[in-house]
Amino acid sequence: MKKEKEDDKDYEVELNIYNMEFWKNGGFTHDNIEFIPYGDYKEIYEKIKNEKIHYPTGKAKISLSADTHNKAIEKAEIILSDYGRLLTFAQDRDVFFRHYICYEIENGNRHEKRGLRSVVVGVDKTYGSSIIHPAGIEEFIKIAIPVVRNEAQFERPGIIRAINWFNVANKRHIKIVPTMFPIFWIVLEMLANAHAKANEKEFIISDDEFKIVGHKFEALIGNDLVLFSIPGELEEGLNKGIVPEGLNKKMVETEGISFSKNITITKEGEGKWVIIDEEKKNTYIVQKENGELNTYLTLNHKKRKTLERNVGGINRRPIGNKIESLLTSYKLGIYNSEIRELKKFRDNIIHGNVLSYDFNKNIDNERKLKRILEKLILSMLDFDDNKFVHSSIRRDRLLALQ
Repeated sequence: MKKEKEDDKDYEVELNIYNMEFWKNGGFTHDNIEFIPYGDYKEIYEKIKNEKIHYPTGKAKISLSADTHNKAIEKAEIILSDYGRLLTFAQDRDVFFRHYICYEIENGNRHEKRGLRSVVVGVDKTYGSSIIHPAGIEEFIKIAIPVVRNEAQFERPGIIRAINWFNVANKRHIKIVPTMFPIFWIVLEMLANAHAKANEKEFIISDDEFKIVGHKFEALIGNDLVLFSIPGELEEGLNKGIVPEGLNKKMVETEGISFSKNITITKEGEGKWVIIDEEKKNTYIVQKENGELNTYLTLNHKKRKTLERNVGGINRRPIGNKIESLLTSYKLGIYNSEIRELKKFRDNIIHGNVLSYDFNKNIDNERKLKRILEKLILSMLDFDDNKFVHSSIRRDRLLALQ
């Protein structure tokens, strides 16, 4: 434990962990924090389920330095807040820390200082089926903590705020329908908008529009755009009216698409070929320059103007498009059709169009949205395909139970 300032003292803070389900009798350590189950934590855990009340199942010990014991406790609270929100999400119940006791460490000896003692009797949500098996909690913490502490990471802004709101929604009981759904939808919009702002140069084109991946549309609106270069010796294939395999391979590697089988190749002068992909309605020019074949994407004036009018940055698109882009980026695009239906349900709720409820259908909508969020948040935390994730979440069917 490295002191931050010369006059800082060494402290050890101990506190109770409420409602956490441990795995067997062993705890684990992450960074300088020990998570230790109580010897009778299994019995305590059964008591939590049966009595629906909060109980401590173990304790945490954290070593740190500070100028006073009160500052040490404050620092411990801040550090442990990330663990609390992640454990609450992973175990589908309130997991939190209370009853802080601070010890000053001097010459290897501990001297107890004043702590923060509190009694907890709330019963918002004390028990739920864990979405991550207790045996995988240590691995989950080790993978997820660096992610939530690096919100500047390009693809994962907003994850801390989203998990907080998800946990708030998930505490609610289903008594009045819909209860959780609007808050879950807010979480999804938070993540979609954060993703859109981080990826504002990504564009969404409908299936009927020009197809090519990448962040190149603004450049294409103003000019023909060079996509890549290939070796000059491949011009022999172009002269024969066929797309050389090296050209098609390069297109797939750099742009993520291939030429269709319905193409025409026309040679225009020395070292210039025009490739028209009739099926995909794209036009390319291959120009021999400095011994290489530069492949350009070109649009006629009409197409360029259409693109200029219709193409908008993802940050300016409707929320439905933003959500679909977010899910697609995390390989969850198979649920985009579900999102369209869930958005209709959301619009009906917000605009007061739902006058009566089909209880089962609306409960299913809440469960579907919760499951999509669980899958998405786990993906953003790099834990989506882990063997410790509950089998129902790993399955494609949103209403799967096991």
